[in-house]
Amino acid sequence: MRVCKEVQPIDICAEKEAAVTQEELQRRFTYHPDGYVISNRTGRRAGYTDAHGYRVICFGKRHYREHRIVWALFNGAWPSSFVDHIDRNRSNNRIENLREVPIEGNARNRTLQCNNASGFSGVFYRVNRDRWVARVNSDGRRITVGMHFRRAEDAAAARAAYIKTHKLEYYNE
Repeated sequence: MRVCKEVQPIDICAEKEAAVTQEELQRRFTYHPDGYVISNRTGRRAGYTDAHGYRVICFGKRHYREHRIVWALFNGAWPSSFVDHIDRNRSNNRIENLREVPIEGNARNRTLQCNNASGFSGVFYRVNRDRWVARVNSDGRRITVGMHFRRAEDAAAARAAYIKTHKLEYYNE
């Protein structure tokens, strides 16, 4: 039996981030090109890795995720929505690996759930048809790409082709 990890609550932190100015961030921290934040006070990497795999930096009695600080230092402003790790590696905070996305985009670029039987995102087995089904979500609609696949690999390939053909955003192949 597989045990799923606890789902982490979503926290955009707009309130607490608005209280921290760019001047204060730049006074406290420096962005390193390897994708982490250096404390200007100690000269060492700031923060710790939390139980979910994110780097967290504490200052002013508050906790901030490192990727949001990296975004703010590099772009000169706090992100207005979610910051997504393109490669899904929560500890890879290089600016090239980060992108600002709406909540839908962040939900699309995620690792497989622990109960996924196919090994592919958006592909599941329909018992009553004895076939694999491929789906995508776009603009709030669920789109069935195909329901007739004998192999999960074929369904995943059809889904990837659909995403590429229709140029859907925030899907990683």
